[in-house]
Formats: sequence, structure tokens, C-alpha cells
Amino acid sequence: MIARCPTCQNSVKVSPALVGRPFICPECKGVFTVTPPRLCPKCGQELAPDEVLCVRCGFHLERGETIAEAHVAPPPPEEKPPVYVRFLVNLYDLAPGLFRPLNVGMFLVCVAIAVGVALLALMMLGFGLFFETLYIGSLAMVIHAQGSAFLFLPKLQGLKSAFIDMEGDSWWAYLTVVFMPAVILVVIMFLAARHLPAG
Repeated sequence: MIARCPTCQNSVKVSPALVGRPFICPECKGVFTVTPPRLCPKCGQELAPDEVLCVRCGFHLERGETIAEAHVAPPPPEEKPPVYVRFLVNLYDLAPGLFRPLNVGMFLVCVAIAVGVALLALMMLGFGLFFETLYIGSLAMVIHAQGSAFLFLPKLQGLKSAFIDMEGDSWWAYLTVVFMPAVILVVIMFLAARHLPAG
């Protein structure tokens, strides 16, 4: 807000927290009490102490009416940040762990382990061990789910904590990232099982 020194008429930008408190003018070193800002009763625009016409809405304070001839300044256009900034902000809101090197590193470690365990499951399937394949494939999925949790939370957490803390769009994105590889793996296992020799 703007405060005006009554001694030298110097305008100073001050914090609203200083209203009602003594303030030393940086220009003349005079002490004065900061008064609340004058606001336009129609639109709430802050007005200078000697202003009688609001430049935003054209309201005349002395007449108590809007003057049609007033040159009303249009509100400044709302500046939107560039597309890439909005994308990064949305991505950060969705998966804050992507912006933390330790979280990304732990995710990559978990993915590497999950891929190794999934390959072991496929090898077991090649030997015709269907139930063992399901157990090992489930383990691969749990490891992958843990790794994905590192991306969708700002700090390293176990799966149980992740399920409690995750919410909104992050939760749905997390489920997609977790189950999409599992669906792909099941499809690969199904196709591989169809091509196994009978008996």
C-alpha cells in the first residue's frame, strides 16, 4: 500500500501491517502514523489521498456516482506463464519426486530389479511353472509399485505410507504407471503361453 508523508508529501510504499503505527519518512525523516488506504467504494481500487476519481471504474467519490465520461483504464491483461512453465508446474504437482535426484535414482533401481524379476518370471513360464510365474510376477509388480511411489511423492516412502499420502490426480497417475507394465507383462505371458508346445 502507499502512504503519504503529511510533511513533505512524499509517497512511500509500505506494508499493510504498518497501519496505525508510527513511520519515519525516508525523505524528510519526519514521523507520521500510517493510515489505512483509501479504497474506491465501488471496485475496491486503492486511491491516492487526493484522488476523487477512481481510474479503474470511473466512480467519482464526491458525487457518489459513476461518471460515463471517465476514461476507465482496462484492467491489465492477465499474463500467463509460457506453456513449458505451466507443463512443469503441473508435472511437479502430479509427481514431485521426478524433480528430486534421489527419488529418481531409487525409481531406476527398483525398475531394474523389477525387470530382472519379471524376466525370471518369464523364464519360469518357459519351464511350464505357471503358479511360480504368478508369484514371481507379483513380486516384480510390487517392486515396480514401490519404485513408482518414489516418483509421485516428494520424499522417499514405503508403499503403505504412499497409499495413505497420495491423493487426487497423483493417485490416478500412479495407478496408471503401476498397472500399465503389469498389463503388458500379462499380455506377453499369455502370448508366450499360447506358443508353448503342448504337453
